[in-house]
Amino acid sequence: MLSLSLISPRSGQSVSRPFLLIVLTNCLLMLPTASLTADEPKSKQNKFNLAGVVEAISSEEISANTDQIQSLTVNSIVAHGTRVDKGDEVLTFKQKPITEQLDQAKRTVRLSELAFAGQELNFSQSQALSRLSKEEADRTWKRAQKAYSNFMKVDREREEKAALFSLKQSLASLENATEELQQLEQMYKEDDLTEESEEIVLKRAQQAVDSANFRYQSAKIQTDRSINEELPNKTADQKNTLVKAELAYNKSMKDIDLASEQASIELEVKRSALQIEKENLEKLIADSKRSKLTAAEGGIVIHGQLQRGKLSDKPTEHKVDDKVSSKQVVLTILQPDQLQIRVAVPEQHFNQVKAGEPCTVKFKSMPNLVVDGKVQTISTIPYAANQYDCVIAFARDNSPKGITPMMTCEITFLPASGESEDNQAESAKTNPKNKKAEQPPKSKRLKGEQNVDSPVVKEKAEA
Repeated sequence: MLSLSLISPRSGQSVSRPFLLIVLTNCLLMLPTASLTADEPKSKQNKFNLAGVVEAISSEEISANTDQIQSLTVNSIVAHGTRVDKGDEVLTFKQKPITEQLDQAKRTVRLSELAFAGQELNFSQSQALSRLSKEEADRTWKRAQKAYSNFMKVDREREEKAALFSLKQSLASLENATEELQQLEQMYKEDDLTEESEEIVLKRAQQAVDSANFRYQSAKIQTDRSINEELPNKTADQKNTLVKAELAYNKSMKDIDLASEQASIELEVKRSALQIEKENLEKLIADSKRSKLTAAEGGIVIHGQLQRGKLSDKPTEHKVDDKVSSKQVVLTILQPDQLQIRVAVPEQHFNQVKAGEPCTVKFKSMPNLVVDGKVQTISTIPYAANQYDCVIAFARDNSPKGITPMMTCEITFLPASGESEDNQAESAKTNPKNKKAEQPPKSKRLKGEQNVDSPVVKEKAEA
């Protein structure tokens, strides 16, 4: 039988044994609980869950993808969720609107060909007229040059000489008339008596002198005007005429060249437009052959287009007689054999998700199924506000049975630190400082075990 007593350090008196047993019991019961809390793994404290969606690694988007036909009418379409094989017909369009558009395009091209033929004829005629116009302008310019040369070298001098000669002739006429009058007067003066007939002759001679004198004065004025006014003005007019003729010639030649170049460019524009119309007709003929679309690979048919592996919240269900655009994705064919998981990682978890780290995946439709996964890629640039694109691959090559595209799931990440477990192990091997100092194993106290080294506890054995 054991007897325990507590010796007070001050008085040296023992304390009652029941009180001592209560204190020791409470201390021993508290030890295991504190030890477990301290030893709880940190990975459980850092784990977090993110929502994801299963997507097919390989898929095919079905659209008319026509170049000239902008709108098409659905004639037949495979139901949403149908499984098809390679080469199966999945979508057809009504042929009548396509045929009508094709016939109209053919007529338009033919009209353009006829218009272009007329344009070519007009161009050839305009080129011939341009040559004739150039020749005419050249002749006009040469005539103007010759006229100016004749005036400056011959006509101007001749007109000046003519004016002077006219003045000289007038003066000569005056002198002759005056001389005749003087001779008559001298002759008649010798006679004492002047007959009446002689007076008449003298009168007529005087009139001739007066007339010659008037003509001389007029010729003198006219000669002065011709030499000092008319000839300089004519010279200036001839120069202006030559300059105007040169300007007209240059303008005519430039206008002809511009008109010819413009006609040539217009013809090339018409030719290019016609070529484009012919090319568009060829594209339209190719478009008409896309009225029946088949699956390039087998898979599951989905109506509409997936965004990051998910359908839009608004359901897309196409039916017969629906209008669709040429580039609109009408169907998507998913290959369900090879799958992956698409996840949006918030910015606060970006540094906790590393490529190559493991994770676990649970599916909402199969809550009892837990699949191992591995982070395949994570983008370094967000695809949306505070969201990074992440792809999770299944740990095994093949996806689990029963998993199909567009299933939602929950991914649990267990990041040990800022780097993956493989990187941590490699870092620990290459850098011994990263290894934690080994601690001696702590001894666990069982309930009822006492510390025999305690200075305040003494054991007494009683028989």
